[in-house]
Amino acid sequence: MSFIPTQTALEGFRLTRREPKALVAWALIYFVSIVISLVLSHRILAVLMQQITTLSSGTTMGEAQLMQLFPLYGQMMAINLPITLIATAVVHTAIIRAVIEPQQSQYGYLRLGGDELRMLATKVLEVLIQGAAAFLGMGLVAMVAALGGMVHTALSVLSVLLLVPLVAGLVWLTLKLVLAAPATYVEKKIGIARSFQLTKGRLGSLLGTGLLALLLSLLVSFLASLVFTPLSLMTGGIENLLVATSGPVLAGLFVWCVVNAIVTSAQISIVYAPFASAYRDIVGR
Repeated sequence: MSFIPTQTALEGFRLTRREPKALVAWALIYFVSIVISLVLSHRILAVLMQQITTLSSGTTMGEAQLMQLFPLYGQMMAINLPITLIATAVVHTAIIRAVIEPQQSQYGYLRLGGDELRMLATKVLEVLIQGAAAFLGMGLVAMVAALGGMVHTALSVLSVLLLVPLVAGLVWLTLKLVLAAPATYVEKKIGIARSFQLTKGRLGSLLGTGLLALLLSLLVSFLASLVFTPLSLMTGGIENLLVATSGPVLAGLFVWCVVNAIVTSAQISIVYAPFASAYRDIVGR
């Protein structure tokens, strides 16, 4: 069976309109994950923000100072990536459950069980696959660029041109994986191979669905920025929120966490729900 991209892309909006209480529950999951991330990494993040502010102000940083940023980013990723993957696995499973099995609406469609564990495993594998593909692709581009600097200028031009097929390849890989999550939920096993099978001959429709959903997600982000920007200006910016301890600023940080949690849950719903709907229509559930 097939699906209509323009209709499927709106599934996230239909879902949030139909289940506003579920959206609140998903936002709570992200709120907790954001708070945990900030508690565990606020010192590292404050240093990073200070360094970025220094760069943006035009102050020159030495090579040694720049090199010190990379371990900080590594520490941030080591702390935040597992938390983000767990929260996303739980919420993504709830979104798919809401689309595929709308009658299972208890607790905002949230559960903690085998479905969530399989989803987490799928998410980890997707990150590893996409990360390895990007790493190998960028390594090839860097190698050709280095050879161009030593051998011939034409190779340097080639390294730039290689970015086009690299980006196209990463987009292709992303599209081949978009049905892995709903397949994992419905078929009770890691759905990466199944996603490659189901997406065959449907990449154009899935690309159209994804682009429309992404545009809608960006619209939500823009509208949310209208709320958050005044807060940021009143508190002096997120870098001040992370280092200050006064009551009003901590209240601002709390509001910042709430706004980000709501925006994240809305964006995740808008982006993920369409592909659950596409899977449902393809397999005829």
